[in-house]
Amino acid sequence: MIPKVAGSSPVTRPIIWGFMTIYNKRTLHANRHGFTLVEISIVLIIIGLVLGGIIVGNSMIRSAEILAQIKQINEYNTAVKTFKMKYGLLPGDLSADRASAYGFISRAGTKGRGNGDYIITAGASSIYDAFYHVGGETVMFWRDLSDANLISDVLKAGSDLLLPAETSREIVKTYLPKTKISSNAHIFVNTGYHGNAMGPLRNKLYIFSLSIGDIDEDQNLNAESIISPGISYAIDSKLDDGRPREGFVVASDHITGFFVAANDKCILTESALNKYNLAPIYINNPLCIVHFLND
Repeated sequence: MIPKVAGSSPVTRPIIWGFMTIYNKRTLHANRHGFTLVEISIVLIIIGLVLGGIIVGNSMIRSAEILAQIKQINEYNTAVKTFKMKYGLLPGDLSADRASAYGFISRAGTKGRGNGDYIITAGASSIYDAFYHVGGETVMFWRDLSDANLISDVLKAGSDLLLPAETSREIVKTYLPKTKISSNAHIFVNTGYHGNAMGPLRNKLYIFSLSIGDIDEDQNLNAESIISPGISYAIDSKLDDGRPREGFVVASDHITGFFVAANDKCILTESALNKYNLAPIYINNPLCIVHFLND
């Protein structure tokens, strides 16, 4: 058993103990000069064991975070299905009369503000314009799930209005749930085209990082990539097919990369390939936004 050493941590204690053991032995033989190969080997072995433990520990922590993230997405998808079965419409898109009948927060009942059309937007003039607007159904979505006690997050959007231009990130964060994979990442929802501008329309959850500016002058969401290709691939492989441009888990560089075009960062550029960029230079960098399609 390695004794406790004052001022040491569980990680550094074996190294300090190893050096102290060698030092104590050497004080009994003061006439010796330099370290022997055996002594050096002992220290190197101890350092190797400690470093190996750190690497294994970090890997276990990361694996646990990935599993927690997958569980969170599955719980949200289940919550949406349960809400739809119970109330007849999608959360956020719940019509004004049904919202009133079931005791949910009031809404205008117009486009993007609870009109029951199975499309989650923020009330802009067209579907494409409303992709990344924050407010309306895109925040009421989470408020409805929270008020229905179908998710553990407490998200209390005050109204179905668009968030004003230049709204700070601190306010935006109170409307959107945090991810399990990163305390700096959040989940946004909307309905948009998948694959090309002609459709089909799909409901999507996104994992992204709020950027400086957050809501721009056009009331659009500013977002940054937050998930590495390695983690994106791990999530995609466990939930779907491990391919960034197919299935119900897809990826892109930015939230505006709606067509999920290949690129030289998150996804390999070769047109014949449909793979995450797992090259050593990219695998651990925050290059991806992960999209979870939900019909």
